[in-house]
Amino acid sequence: APPPPEVGDPDGTGEAAPVASAAGADEELAESPPPAEEPEVVTEEADPLAEVEPETAATPDATAQAEADAVAGTSAAQGVRALMGDAELLDAARDEWAGATRSGFQTTLLAAPEEQLDIARAFGEELVLIPRAALGEGSTRWFRLDLASGRVQAVDGAPPTGYRQYRDLLAYEYERLPAALRDLRKCVLARNEIFVFGALLPLEEWAVVVARRREALRATGRSLEEVRRFVVHYVALPDGAFDVEVREILFADGTRVRPETL
Repeated sequence: APPPPEVGDPDGTGEAAPVASAAGADEELAESPPPAEEPEVVTEEADPLAEVEPETAATPDATAQAEADAVAGTSAAQGVRALMGDAELLDAARDEWAGATRSGFQTTLLAAPEEQLDIARAFGEELVLIPRAALGEGSTRWFRLDLASGRVQAVDGAPPTGYRQYRDLLAYEYERLPAALRDLRKCVLARNEIFVFGALLPLEEWAVVVARRREALRATGRSLEEVRRFVVHYVALPDGAFDVEVREILFADGTRVRPETL
C-alpha cells in the first residue's frame, strides 16, 4: 500500500545531509503501529496591562517544597532504573516481543517531537533511518544518529534487527523535530523509499511500559484480556530521566478509562 503522507516538509534544499561512516550492526526489527502526534497545548497570553507583582524571596515553605520535589524526582528516576533491571518485567517484555500478545492489542506511545533526543538518551534508544533498499541482498547502507556527537553516520551492512517496538518519527511534524533528527531524515528524501525512520526501543524500556500498564490496569479492577489499547505518555523527570504514564485505557467493549480519575 502507498505510505501515509508525512507531516511537514523534509525536502529543504534537496541536498542529503553529510554523514560519517560507522560499523555495521546485526539485530532484528519489525514494524509497529505509528504513534499519534502529541497534541499542541495552547496557553493564554499574559495581559500586558496587568500589574506585575514585585519579586519576593523564597519563603521557607517554598524552599522546603522545592527540596521535597527534588528528592521525589530523584526517587522516581531510581524507580525507573529499578524497573529496567527487573528480571520478571524483562521476561514479560521479551514474551510480548516474541508474539505472546493477542491480535488487536496495542500500546500507543506519545511524546512531543522536541523530546525525542532526550528520551533516546534516557533509555539508550537507537535513532535510525533505514531505506527500503537496505532490506535487499548485496551491498546495503542505512543511517543512524550518534547521540554523543549529534552527527549522522552511514552504516554499511545489514540494518539492525531484534527490536520489536519503535516510535515512528515520520508521524511527527518535521519542523518540530530537533535539528539532528531533521538531518537524519534528509539522508533519504523520498518518503516512499524509507522503511523506518524511528527510535528503536530497547527491551529495558519496554519493561517499564509493561510495569506502568500493569499499575494502571490494576486500578480499574479489570483484566488484560479486556483491553484493546493503552495510550502511554512519556513524562520528564529531573536530571534528564524519563518515565512513562498511562493516560487512557480503551477496553474491547468501547469503554475508555483515564487512570488518574479512578
